Amino acid sequence: MRDVAERFERAAKGAALGALSHMVAAKRLVEPDWDARAHRVLYVRHDGIGDMIMATGTLRAIVEAHRGITLDVLTHPANALAIERAPYIRDVIPFRTGRRSTYPGYVLSHVRRARYDAVIDGMMRRRVDGLVQQPAVRSSTIMLMLASGAPYRIGMAGRTNDFIYTLPVTPPAEASVHHVEYSAALAAPFGVHPASADLRPTLYLGLEEVAAAEARWAGTDTRADRTRPPLRLLVNISSAAETRRWPFESYVRAVRQAVGDDPRTHVMVIGAPDDGESVARIAAHLGAEGHVPGLREAFALVGAADLVFTPETSIGHAAAAVGTPVVALVPRGHEMLVPFHARGRILFGEDGTIASVSAERAAAAIDEMVDELDVRPARAGVS
Repeated sequence: MRDVAERFERAAKGAALGALSHMVAAKRLVEPDWDARAHRVLYVRHDGIGDMIMATGTLRAIVEAHRGITLDVLTHPANALAIERAPYIRDVIPFRTGRRSTYPGYVLSHVRRARYDAVIDGMMRRRVDGLVQQPAVRSSTIMLMLASGAPYRIGMAGRTNDFIYTLPVTPPAEASVHHVEYSAALAAPFGVHPASADLRPTLYLGLEEVAAAEARWAGTDTRADRTRPPLRLLVNISSAAETRRWPFESYVRAVRQAVGDDPRTHVMVIGAPDDGESVARIAAHLGAEGHVPGLREAFALVGAADLVFTPETSIGHAAAAVGTPVVALVPRGHEMLVPFHARGRILFGEDGTIASVSAERAAAAIDEMVDELDVRPARAGVS
């Protein structure tokens, strides 16, 4: 009975959207002169934290391209932490989705009252782990854009329900560019061209966050000889996707083989709360510090590290955003999702997972990077 009700609901929704498309089929507009007056722009994106980090360069480029633009972002609370302190963002509107990813009424009211000139739909068609995500513009997105009253509605064309966009964007072939450059196609209506723009992701850390991270690293430094500064190796073991989870034993073997008894190296193991037990076990085997930080604290620990070792997840993108070298484990097929313009090594798993990457390969990559890091790299993004 439930299946019948859901099919009926989908059919009714499809019919309603079809009728709506005829009533409000967006008249294609020409980009305005963004510098002629002040324009308020809303960017909407609420997928992964790593995706939001990768989008920061695009958002910065849009604002820097035009003195008349102020930018707000509508996103999930966790993603909001990734853009906290960003000086090019006027306001961040965090929200939790309602039933079937709808926007709560208070969000629609807020967006309506804000009187945005343009709304950018940052949710785009993409392929991840063999599955196509966002093949159609969601009905909730259509309602949000209409509720905003914004004349300029920007999003990626070529999807079902793209009638809602007044400034549709044709993206490049997804497999031909990095995801940062793919998603930056949404900046084209603002005169930003991915091929020539500076799209490097950025994270902004407060002085107190940096100081707390430095204190944690220093407070857990158990090296007998502290006459030389340590080389800090941060090991992240957590990833939300099973294809990007690595065996417990592999972390232990890889780090042991790479750094052994090197007195220079100070290792810290971190992970998400659900992996707290594994973090403690791996840290104990390595004689290292184990810690389960909050997201902003994790970003600061990345910024204070000399090298990060991680599966493909937001921590790798955070490393790229603060200038910390990274050794990342990435499934083959995710070439477009590696840390953007990061210094380091990318190790691809050949079977669609990272489990096929051997501990020996990872140890060799870590060892190579440790040898390269004679001088601590400069940090960026501190405010």
